[in-house]
Amino acid sequence: MNTNIYLKPTFPQQKKKLSEKTEEWRQQCVDAIIEMGNQSVYNGRSSKYKKQVNYNLIVSEFDEQDFNYVVNPYNLPTQLGDSPVKLQNFNIIRPKYELLKGEEIKRPFNFRVVGISGEVTKTIDEKRREVIRQSLEEHLLFELGEGQTDEQGNMIPPKPTQDILKHFDENYRDIREQMGNTILQHLLKEENLVLKFNQGWEHALISAEEIYYVGIVSNEPKVRVVNPLNFDYDRNPHLETIEDAQWCREDRYLNIGQILDEFGEYLSEDDIKRIDNGEVSSMYGYNGHPYTMTPGTFYAGQSGYDDRNYITGNRPSPTNYYQSSDILVSTCCWKSMKKIGFVTYTDELGPQATTVDDTFKITKELKEIYPDIKVEWQWINEVWMGTRIGEDIYVNIEPLPNQNRSMDNPSTCKLPYVGRVYNNLNSQATSLVDLIKPHQYTYIIVWYRLMNELAKAKGKKFIMDFGLLPKSQGWTVAEWMYYFDNLGVAWVNSHEEGREGDPNSVSKFNQIGAGVDMTLSNTVGQYIEILNKLEDMAGELCGVSRQRQGQISSTETVGGVERSVLQSSYITEQWFMYHNEVKRQVLTQLLNTAKIAYINGKKAQFILNDVQRVFLDIDGALLNDSEYGVHVSNSSRDNMIKDKLEQLAQVALQTDKARLSDIIT
Repeated sequence: MNTNIYLKPTFPQQKKKLSEKTEEWRQQCVDAIIEMGNQSVYNGRSSKYKKQVNYNLIVSEFDEQDFNYVVNPYNLPTQLGDSPVKLQNFNIIRPKYELLKGEEIKRPFNFRVVGISGEVTKTIDEKRREVIRQSLEEHLLFELGEGQTDEQGNMIPPKPTQDILKHFDENYRDIREQMGNTILQHLLKEENLVLKFNQGWEHALISAEEIYYVGIVSNEPKVRVVNPLNFDYDRNPHLETIEDAQWCREDRYLNIGQILDEFGEYLSEDDIKRIDNGEVSSMYGYNGHPYTMTPGTFYAGQSGYDDRNYITGNRPSPTNYYQSSDILVSTCCWKSMKKIGFVTYTDELGPQATTVDDTFKITKELKEIYPDIKVEWQWINEVWMGTRIGEDIYVNIEPLPNQNRSMDNPSTCKLPYVGRVYNNLNSQATSLVDLIKPHQYTYIIVWYRLMNELAKAKGKKFIMDFGLLPKSQGWTVAEWMYYFDNLGVAWVNSHEEGREGDPNSVSKFNQIGAGVDMTLSNTVGQYIEILNKLEDMAGELCGVSRQRQGQISSTETVGGVERSVLQSSYITEQWFMYHNEVKRQVLTQLLNTAKIAYINGKKAQFILNDVQRVFLDIDGALLNDSEYGVHVSNSSRDNMIKDKLEQLAQVALQTDKARLSDIIT
């Protein structure tokens, strides 16, 4: 019977009015999320220990304890069980990992902001109607013979209306959409999103999780890459994205300076004094196990549950170290409930509607002014956010200022953490490193066996009676070995009287044996064949073949190499598709956050990649009257089109169909 049963912490009731959400209630919510995050419950994510092993493998680090069954199968004492060679990680994962990182940077990154509701849709619809009306007028004038004419006086037939509409739909940009595109182009440079997205892609390849925080810092939208080792959320089988979760928690180990920079305005004098005196230096790890901190030492961050001890295992990670002065800072987000009222009434302008909070009441005065006024109450979601520093310092627990809501459904809102877990359909998440890990471990073992063979290879040796050593000439073993190694002569004295203490023995020259063959054995070639096979299997499994890495044999044809690279790309395309979807969600949430940050307007200028200067002039009121979506183009298709255009451009130059200036443009 399994006695390792963890009771789910009681989460405070969320259906409360704002006045009932006291300071005690807020702290209880943060504590409950921290405790829920500490539970070792399977939810399709890989364990923290397993993730840490993957991160170590990328930099060629591994735990030698995992290979005890190979190095010391008989569990001998250290002085007997040591081998003449050591385990080494000849990394076959890193080249494939670096190639996919480079491909992610190289792929085109094109996006477009589109208005999906609000005033922007009304404006676009009106403009579209105007374009249709103008087209119909042109056709009517043409039929009446009053249309436009060319230089010879001939009537110019107007363009078909459907072609005009197609051009309008593809190219027209409302001023709000233009502002949205300019904002994202500005933040793309300001936040260095190309680098941050590549860092998130690294986490996806290693841990199968890609997570970002999108928020407001000093009235500016910010994006931060989140370490999956320090993040937890309530994933369930029906949840695809992290921003749609019920709660999440991020743990960070910060020093005093970092805490003051980020939370100084929310800390009291007593809180700062306690932090400065080291009274908040205790850090609590996972599963409720406290760390006993000793000044001046380093401690490994606990790795949560271990795959080999699913519930209570706390095997420390070998590289995730924190100083004793660092303090655990846990930031928690969750969806609470908020009561709002939908008020409808009629004034001199006609029927009106607005929303009010739970303190609103219909007074006699309002009833006299608006006789038909009424209110309908509804509970909707509201994202809250709070932070606990150490064990008992709580700061800034309040509703999130930038609630990412939908205009069509006010209850829809998103957590400020954006991302997803990769490749976990009805199973545990599996990253690229997880797929190749068994091959990498076998590769390490085979290399260990091969190095053992190399260490034992000492050439051909002969057997010699020790009595033949010319001791009468005053020679030592070291001197004899010197002449043997440098001159290739084995000096003996056949007239030696024999072995010392045995007068009956007489040294015989023919006592030098035929010898022992200690040259390299045939197993070396077999091991090398196994290593090559492991490399090929790893490439086929993860979709990064030798041809894709540029390792092309002289016997391969151009067409065969192209097909191999194309087939290889099909395997990894799913990873890029997920990554593009995460980038789209980040950009969408970043734009919605910018609407709140730039509510009072924003002016700036920046330079694009083509050295074009762009001026940013944001009208906050105009930007906030609509809802927007961000569409990211298919990077694989864009990359394919780009390659085809480069080939066609070369042909055009060779056949004088285009000039060099045309190609550059």
